[in-house]
Order: sequence, then structure tokens, then C-alpha cells
Amino acid sequence: MTDSAPMVYACIAAVMADLAKVGIGKDAVNEHDRYRYRSIDAVLNALSPLLSAHGLVILPSVIGKDLVEREAKSGATLLHVTLTLRYSFIAVADGSRHEIEVMGEASDRADKAVPKAMAAAFKYMCVQVFCIGYESMADADASTEETAGANLHSRQHRGRFPGLNSPAGTAQRAHVPAHEVDATTARWSDEIDEARTVADLDVIATSIKLLPENIRRDLRNRFKDRRDSLVAIERDRADLDARSNITNPDQGGSHVNR
Repeated sequence: MTDSAPMVYACIAAVMADLAKVGIGKDAVNEHDRYRYRSIDAVLNALSPLLSAHGLVILPSVIGKDLVEREAKSGATLLHVTLTLRYSFIAVADGSRHEIEVMGEASDRADKAVPKAMAAAFKYMCVQVFCIGYESMADADASTEETAGANLHSRQHRGRFPGLNSPAGTAQRAHVPAHEVDATTARWSDEIDEARTVADLDVIATSIKLLPENIRRDLRNRFKDRRDSLVAIERDRADLDARSNITNPDQGGSHVNR
């Protein structure tokens, strides 16, 4: 008779199953870069009661740190930190554990770079380990989809929303039922807001062209505003890099400690 599997994996699966029922939406907004994101508080509020209920403990350890000084656009000095963290998942029932290592980075003008980096690492680690979706999982029997032809199925969206309720699913059909228009527009708005580069938007645009005209019309201004913002951001970054190369031709930044 073989030994039973360590309880830690059952606990992770149980938390994952509960989160799949509700998801965690992107309700916070970055006003500077104009994109929506999940806040660390939203992740903690959703995750904490589930960890307690299923007897799963997550303990962090910082195992590596790299800190450099950078110059902000305003001329102020920024401290940019990159952390390597080890997270231990421990089952209360039998003490079994599983460890993973992740990276986190952040910048700050004062003493908050490290906690920011730790928060970012924890948030994205949880999203990946527990496969946290943007919304609850849909019932496959809730609706019947219609497609306009086989040619639409050959075009695939490479964005961040896999699954039936994703922009990929809606982009592959020519008709979107009236009761799905608002939800479809909202999901594609999230996709646009989350784009971090102009290249990201170019990929998104390929699939948006497959959407019905009424949805494309609702997204047009949002797409243009996000593109203008990203173009300005990338131009500012290029200017900053150029000035940095002139000031420090032999090195990109001064190391404070490692």
C-alpha cells in the first residue's frame, strides 16, 4: 500500500477550486499609465479566508536582493529593487510543504521599494499558483454560440483571456448576442487597459477587427486613448535612456548593494 499524497497539494487544489467560482476582478486603476489591475488588497481579501478554511499557510523568505539608483523624469532619485523570494506552502494537517521561487521588482523615492516588490511578487505568485481568473467560470450549458464560418476559427487571439468567456471566444464569432454585448465590451476594455506596449495593442487590434461594429465603435476611443498614452510613455522612456547613456556611457545605474 502506497503512502497518501502530501496534504499540501489537496489544500492548494481546494483553494483553487473556491477561487474559480468567483475570480478576482481588476477593479483598481493606475491613473498614470491608465490601465486596470488587481490590487494586493483585493487578492488578500479573497485569499485569506480560503487559506484559513482549508488549512494552508504561505510563508515568504527573501533569498536575494538587487538595489540600484535611477533618475526619475522629474530629476528625483528612485530606488529600484529586484527581489528573489521563496514561498513555502504548508498544509496544517500534516506539515507537508511545497516551495516555489519568484521575482518581484518595484521603484520608490523613499523606503517603500522593498515592500512594493514583495507585494507584487506575492500577488502574481498567487495568480499563477491558484490560476485566479478575472471572473467566475462560466457554465458550458449557459449559452449556445453561433459562428459565421470556418474561416473565423483559424484566427487566434494571443492575449491574456483564454477560455469561453474571453475576448478570444467572442472575437471568433461574427455575432454577439445582445445580452452579451456589455460583458464583451467590458472584457475587451480590460484587454486594452492592460496593454503595456504599442506592440501589445497591435496584437489586440487584429482580433478586435473580428468583433461586431457596435462593439468596435464602443472600443474605438478607448483604444486610441490607450495607444496615445503608450506612445508617449515609450517616447519618454527612450528619451530617459538616451540621457542616461550620455551621462553614464559605461554603466546603466550605480549599484547601492546586492
